Amino acid sequence: MNHTLNNEKTFSAVEQLVSITDLQGRITYANPEFCAVAGYSLEELVGQHHNIVRHPSMPKAAFADLWRKLKQEDSWRGMVKNRCKNGDYYWVDAYITPVYENGKVTGYQSVRTLPSNEQKQKAQQLYDTLNNKGSVSGLETNVHLRRLLAIVLITMASVGIGTYTHSIVPPIVLLGCIGLLSLVFSPELFAFPNYVAKTKILFDSPSRIIFSGKGPLSIISYPIELYKARVRTILGRGADS
Repeated sequence: MNHTLNNEKTFSAVEQLVSITDLQGRITYANPEFCAVAGYSLEELVGQHHNIVRHPSMPKAAFADLWRKLKQEDSWRGMVKNRCKNGDYYWVDAYITPVYENGKVTGYQSVRTLPSNEQKQKAQQLYDTLNNKGSVSGLETNVHLRRLLAIVLITMASVGIGTYTHSIVPPIVLLGCIGLLSLVFSPELFAFPNYVAKTKILFDSPSRIIFSGKGPLSIISYPIELYKARVRTILGRGADS
């Protein structure tokens, strides 16, 4: 572990900070790496609510999104800024999953890894915006409106060309071409936006902006980032057992 001049504590890229809580968020387990970075002994942590390491600059919206996912028995991935016992802070790329016993959720496990500097910067910018405004632009991506605007603009352009040439043929030809293109590319024009919208409902989170960026393609790529974190978590569980 290293300290930087701005009181940020870092840790090795190969380390994984693991903790488990009950359904109320009280810590039931923490691995030695987590204890070392946070600056607490295991005895100090067990029984305490996990917000013992919460940094005060973390926006409420981030944790609201986290608990919304967990209450649905979904996993959550996000950047979290934690506070050490001595007041230092550290960033983690956290992946939190429900823990099951006999088919019922009994708690939550968090596996944290070292994020990149770029991810830290994006997270800080996002969380500053959430703290100041309560919401962030770019999270809403209306793919249906984009599709409609594209069709309207193409149609207007074709009619404009026909009017300019004072001929009835060019608009008819161009409109026919538009109809043919709409038929050929109907999956891209209609099925793809619907798929993006459904994916957004299932997986979207403010964390998408950090890990995948903005726009429709980021909505598609974000589940892939979640899958990567899931694989990493499975490996982390194996190493910690």
